Amino acid sequence: MVCAQHTVAKQTFANFIAPETLVDIVRNTAPFLYDRDVLEITPTYSEERLRFTLDTTPYWRIVRNGGELKSTPKPSEQEWVRYFELCVGAHFSTVATFVPSDVDTKIRNHLWFDRKLSRDALTAMKDIALATDTWDVRAVTQSWVPDEDGRALSGHDGEKLSILTAGMQALMNAGDTQGAGELEACALRQVERESEAFMTLVDTKGRERDMLMLAAIITHNAGDIDQGFSVGHPHPAREAIGRLAHERPERFGGAYAIAAKLYRELLSAEGHRNYPLRAMRELRVDPDLMKPPSPFLDPWGARLARRPGWTSRDKALVLQGLMEACARVRGQVAYYRAIAGMNAAVNGGVLQLAQELSVNARKALKEPQFQRALQTSREQFEADLARRARAALPSRTSV
Repeated sequence: MVCAQHTVAKQTFANFIAPETLVDIVRNTAPFLYDRDVLEITPTYSEERLRFTLDTTPYWRIVRNGGELKSTPKPSEQEWVRYFELCVGAHFSTVATFVPSDVDTKIRNHLWFDRKLSRDALTAMKDIALATDTWDVRAVTQSWVPDEDGRALSGHDGEKLSILTAGMQALMNAGDTQGAGELEACALRQVERESEAFMTLVDTKGRERDMLMLAAIITHNAGDIDQGFSVGHPHPAREAIGRLAHERPERFGGAYAIAAKLYRELLSAEGHRNYPLRAMRELRVDPDLMKPPSPFLDPWGARLARRPGWTSRDKALVLQGLMEACARVRGQVAYYRAIAGMNAAVNGGVLQLAQELSVNARKALKEPQFQRALQTSREQFEADLARRARAALPSRTSV
């Protein structure tokens, strides 16, 4: 006879990750979403203190209430829609943290398509997808650039585009051409917003840092669009907004072709999703500690060095984690810049902090690759990168 404790099946939601488990994943990577009712965050490149509440931040409210949805092998359509909403909320809440929930594949490849859903269910899912266009994600990311209206442009927009492109195919398959058209129009507005904001930066001397940040953001967002179309259902919008970083560079004023060129030549080594920092749990406890776009990490490093409540030992361990990250990702410069930022912000520099570490760690800081970073100021680094960015820009006629 088999003991009952060995026969209990693992709880799931229609063979997907259980809602309770998904909430635990969010809590693990973004505990600040559960240990307070007001979120305050100071953007890396601003002195403005932003304030968010549960009532005004839908994705936060969704994950806080996510435990109300229970595991079930055969969910109703209403439960399916609520699970879709929870996955979207969890993904938006964590995609810019150090340990993303990574449910985007589930959203675009399965939740839109794995069941034959009624028109009402698909309409409810469509409304959730459209609602993401109004979500202010600045509570859960430091990686954004303002457009001309002050709205954040970020990698979250790519997640939105992935959901929209998969959804427009699902609705088209179900015969809801009007609903599919609404999602397509929303996606097109986003692509136009990105391209216009990026070309404004290209044409504005002195904003090269923002230009490079946005180049990386929209190049990744173009990849998210392609992921949305990769589910394999034909849709005419693929011709208009698919393969933006790879084909027909003349589209949208050449914005995506120019951004992809800048990313490829100057930033591609920084696109490693920060795997080396995932073990550093101390970076997860507050939204102010989230990382801004690489490689512009000097101010982030300074913020870490000045973190209230951390002892010198705490800061030394963060320094050690960044040093180890430098060794694990070949070609990147962002973590070196974070260390340089710490160095500029601490009395006695990082060599003083390293007194809390091993002899080997102190020796490592004297190696050439660290010394070059420590001897290069933030102003020098960003000016050099700005110069290289301007030199890498193609002429408009060659796009």
